[in-house]
Amino acid sequence: MHQSAELAGFAAGLRVDAAPAAVVTKLRTNLLHNLGMLRAGALTGISSAGLAAALPYDGPSAATLLHDGTRTHRDRAVVANAAMMHASARDDTYLPAIAHLAVTSLPALLAVGETLDSSGADLMAALLASYEVGAAVGVDVGPACAARGFRPSSVLGGIAAAAGVARLLGLDAGRTASAIGLAAAFGGGTGQTWLAGTDEWQYQVGVAGRNGLLAAELAASGAIAAPDSLEGAAGLYPALTGSRTPHAAAAALGTRWRVLDVTYKPYPICAINQMPVTVVVAMGTHFGYSGDQVDAVRVLLPPSEAAYPGTDRRGPFASANGALMSAPFCLAAGILHGTVTRGMLEAVDDVAVTTLARRIEVVADPDLTPGRCRIVVHADGTEHDSDTLPTPPGFDWTFAEVHRRLADAADQRGLSDDALQRLVDCIAELEHRRVRDLVTAIVRE
Repeated sequence: MHQSAELAGFAAGLRVDAAPAAVVTKLRTNLLHNLGMLRAGALTGISSAGLAAALPYDGPSAATLLHDGTRTHRDRAVVANAAMMHASARDDTYLPAIAHLAVTSLPALLAVGETLDSSGADLMAALLASYEVGAAVGVDVGPACAARGFRPSSVLGGIAAAAGVARLLGLDAGRTASAIGLAAAFGGGTGQTWLAGTDEWQYQVGVAGRNGLLAAELAASGAIAAPDSLEGAAGLYPALTGSRTPHAAAAALGTRWRVLDVTYKPYPICAINQMPVTVVVAMGTHFGYSGDQVDAVRVLLPPSEAAYPGTDRRGPFASANGALMSAPFCLAAGILHGTVTRGMLEAVDDVAVTTLARRIEVVADPDLTPGRCRIVVHADGTEHDSDTLPTPPGFDWTFAEVHRRLADAADQRGLSDDALQRLVDCIAELEHRRVRDLVTAIVRE
């Protein structure tokens, strides 16, 4: 059986009431986190171009801009809502694929679900399909994409969105396979944005979601994709990895739930830099040195993360877009300030941070797994190794923890306390609600 058919058979038959309880809880947590990030992102102004392009429209194919309730054309809503969800750089991540699968899928699913008046249960099943299919393809393809200069979220996001929208539309396995195949043919997007410090990254995710939505609707209308769209001689796998050999991820669908490996971000920086900043801040506290005593730092990362565009850059940076990708810049800010904030990222000419960043080296270590790191700090003549400290926990927060973090960040979330509680309540019982109820809960103040 072709890979797209295997993926489609799984996605088309997904039911949220048949998924393990831990998976359903994780879906709720992801929904709350990402919708909270959308409202927070609307406050940044980063996605203003996407909002400006979303002209008011209230026809039959309209959808809602989720920060203020404005109605616009559905495709523009997908791009603008994804841009807001991505703007704070804290939407969730599937790190083994170096990809953001929610921001590329959820805005498209909400737009379609709102138009169709879909059930909350179907939305959850569709979102689960997006995560699982995107992750199954991405676990091998994602790192290969990055190595060749493609952005994994752009390549994989359309496939994830297509699988989810196909499930929401109720397509059978055959048409779902075509949706996945069409999305694979439509995918693209480079990582040059990180090296130039420009704005493409902000809109790539929504464009991927829009393309996935289009792929599913074309398949629903009868468009047929190559059955070997992934592993064929000129398919996605050989184009991006150089090999036609299908990987085994599809075989584990329904038993190995990859959505459980999705993580969140405490800092407004690239997912690759979350653990290194967390570790280096803990090292300063544990070993007792100050930032001005640090002479040099070596940060060891998994090869796919060390090689990701922008990770090893020391600057100079034209904007925060480049700084948030840079491990040297983010670690320097963490060492000197004990945290990393948006304001620090925007201060790209901060002399203390940029001077220290030039003394921080990124090294690939093949023994490290995704999301892990090792850091060696030379401070005041002494070498300190993070391997001597307990391994810090990952960023797999509970629903209650995500709720608490949003509640504690009242000035950054764009939601009143009452509005946040209504959103929490709606997500908690989403199987018994409609997508339009969720849209109302996101927008309503």
